[in-house]
Amino acid sequence: FLPACCASCAEQSYPYSSTWELLLPGLQQQKASMQAERDEETPSKRRRTDQETPATVPSRKLNDMRLCVELGNLAARTARHQRFNSKEMYGPLLIESKQDWFDLDKTLLDGYRPTMIAIDVEMIELDGEQLPISAAILAYDSPRLGVEPRILFDGLVKPCENWEARSAEIIWKTEIHGISETDFKQSDSEISDLSRIWSIIRNEFHDLTFLVGHRLSGDLKALKICGKVLGRRVLDTSLLHWCRGPPSLATLAATTNSNYLLTHLSAHDAKADAIMAATVLLDDLAMLTTNLSVNSLSSTRTDTNPCISSPSSLSHKEQFSNRMNHTDNEPNQNNQQEAVVLFDDKCVGRLIGKGGTTISEIKARSSSVFVELAPRSFRQQGSSILKRKLTIYGEHISDINTCLDHIASIVPCIAPNCIQARLSTSPPY
Repeated sequence: FLPACCASCAEQSYPYSSTWELLLPGLQQQKASMQAERDEETPSKRRRTDQETPATVPSRKLNDMRLCVELGNLAARTARHQRFNSKEMYGPLLIESKQDWFDLDKTLLDGYRPTMIAIDVEMIELDGEQLPISAAILAYDSPRLGVEPRILFDGLVKPCENWEARSAEIIWKTEIHGISETDFKQSDSEISDLSRIWSIIRNEFHDLTFLVGHRLSGDLKALKICGKVLGRRVLDTSLLHWCRGPPSLATLAATTNSNYLLTHLSAHDAKADAIMAATVLLDDLAMLTTNLSVNSLSSTRTDTNPCISSPSSLSHKEQFSNRMNHTDNEPNQNNQQEAVVLFDDKCVGRLIGKGGTTISEIKARSSSVFVELAPRSFRQQGSSILKRKLTIYGEHISDINTCLDHIASIVPCIAPNCIQARLSTSPPY
């Protein structure tokens, strides 16, 4: 294949009679290397490799790609919610790394397929700060309905270093999670510190991992986990299903074929809550991917939620789109509790505080409820006095009343209005 004029040079500098003789040693070496690697594989892995034809491998990769796209769409929808960057939610977690916090940005690994990590934390309160008392962390390596998760952690967590010395000051919230001070101190199981949880998440979190939870921002704050990557890797079911307020997990559970309501009537359980949040998200994912022919995905929605359209007239994608498009101005159609405080407009300055410090303190301390101040004043019929409306949404009446008492203590001019707005009846779980 060389020009005739270079024949003499070729005979001296190109000793091989053909290109094949030049490539043969390299090909033989590569074949020997591949055979050595195959000999090291287990029999089950060799069988799986033999069964994967060129047609099935692209199909599996295409399914993973579709799942990753839809998970990314849900994460983007979560991040676009108007409450996402607020101080009471994910805003403080997206800033620069904090001292003594676990920064996800610094440990981001390369992933090869989409995975989900479901997190739920039960908390106590000390000096207005929410501290963890138990937690559950579950990994869904194949984010599909019916797939059992890997339990990465399910147990008690040390609230802080000096919690025993200050146990008398702790608000234990036993009525919510069922763990009393005595139960915690006398527990036979190991009490883990935050460093162990950080290590677990560090080993599992990669660039294709999505964090799933219900009101996940509070759980991440309690575990002291932050990072800018949260802006594109969080799937929060409370924001995805917002309907003038965050729905309770029990409300979302009622729309799935789940026994969650039957088994958790008295108190929350971290593992059960994490599984339920993941189930709701996986069901949403199944509805989104039904028309994309992603294997092993099927929705379990019973469509009992009034925010969900009838399946007889809408496709899965249209059902999910309609359920997600509710705004804050639409009526509250779930089991969310709310208290309304009507007070004189002249007191609004004291409630907001200089530069918004007072209202921000109220929202930060009352992380279990959502506080909403109407932007405009109004006049009641037959009255010339301007009024302003303050609405507090929450899953538990006790949390709402605690927030009202806190507002009354720091803004005395509306204290009578807060007392009048207190809720007295206990809601069904």
